[in-house]
Formats: sequence, C-alpha cells, structure tokens
Amino acid sequence: MKHKSIVIKASMLTGLVLLMIVPCIGPAAQASDWAIPEPGQPVPDFELPGMAGVNRSLADFSGKYIVLEWVNFECRHVRQYYDSGTMQKTQTALAGKGVVWLSVCSAATGEDGYFAPDSLALQLAAVGSRALDYLQDTEGRAARSYGVRATPTVVLIDPDGNLVYSGAVDGHPKDDSSETVAHLVQAYETHKAGRRLAADMPPATGCPLAHTAEKAQPAGSQGHSKD
Repeated sequence: MKHKSIVIKASMLTGLVLLMIVPCIGPAAQASDWAIPEPGQPVPDFELPGMAGVNRSLADFSGKYIVLEWVNFECRHVRQYYDSGTMQKTQTALAGKGVVWLSVCSAATGEDGYFAPDSLALQLAAVGSRALDYLQDTEGRAARSYGVRATPTVVLIDPDGNLVYSGAVDGHPKDDSSETVAHLVQAYETHKAGRRLAADMPPATGCPLAHTAEKAQPAGSQGHSKD
C-alpha cells in the first residue's frame, strides 16, 4: 500500500508539472504561425523595447487609437513616403487627434533595416520621423502575430483594442507616395465617425521583412525586393 501511495503521488506530481508546462508551450508554438487578425476582433498585445530602452506594450495606451507602422528605412518603398514628407505629415496629423503612432522594425540583428540602439536617434532624426516611439521586433514575433510580411504596412487599432485596418498605407504604395495617405486616414475617420469600413483592406506591398523567421514565410507573400 505504501508503494502504491508513492506511485499515485508521483503521478499527481507529474500531472501538475505538465499543467505548468503546457500553457508555456502553447503560445510559443502559436507564435511561429503567420496570423491575420480579423477587423473588429481583439489584436494580440506584445512587449518590445523602445528607443529609451523601455519596453512598450499596447496595454500602455489602452483607450487610445494606435497606429503600428512596420518600417525599414533601407527599403525604397518606405523611403518614398519619408523622402516626400507624406508619412511625417500623417504622423503629425493623427498625433494631433490623439492617435498613438508606433514604428515597428522587424529586421533581425544585422539584416537590412536593423539599426543598433545607439544609432537609432540619428537615423530617426535623419528621416524626420514623428512617431512616438520606435520598437525593435528582432525575432519577428509581433510581425507574425499581425500577419505583416512587407514594409511599409500600417495597422490601426481602436481604443477597445480591436483591429480597424491593416494593409497598404495609401493607394500608391510602390511607385507614388506624393498623395495623401488615404487608406489609413480614411479608415481612422470612418471608424471615428461610427461608420462601417469597407470589407476589403488593400494588402501592403513593398520589401519583405528581414527577420530570422522570414524563411518560414508562406507562399504568396506580397513582399518584393528592397530595390
């Protein structure tokens, strides 16, 4: 009976250990999958290091509209928006309406678009970014959880933490960035006014993300070469 009791206790202990381990394994496994949040559904939160070395999460800005801008300053499609001043004007205009704008770089360390923390301030000053912060997603986890595969991509999140828009910045993402950043601004104004957005969201095209998990990118990506 004593031996049987020991076996039962050992089994209970094993079960307890498994219960403690499984929840940790689940999210990690799912993080490797490419996901595309649905409009109106809650978006996944994340925690990434910002410019000042302080981690940022969406929860920090609960109750506000948030723009996530996937950026790579070595991508010519991104540079078009910044060289023309279009992106900075949009950042300033939406910030004036209380929108939080966060740039996200999902380039792996040493890959195109990656800048060391000590050189970020100079880089952002050079392009004239008006983003509240610049977050580094070097493992690409945030990009995968949002289904982002190319730069530039913009994501708009409402004050309740639900997806409003994800896709192209405007109607001419590849060859002409001189016009208003229509898709993003229109999505914000439409949602803010309580009107229903169009069902289809124009997919982002541009440079493929250069993070360590890019080899796992599924076929049919919208990404193109850097140049």
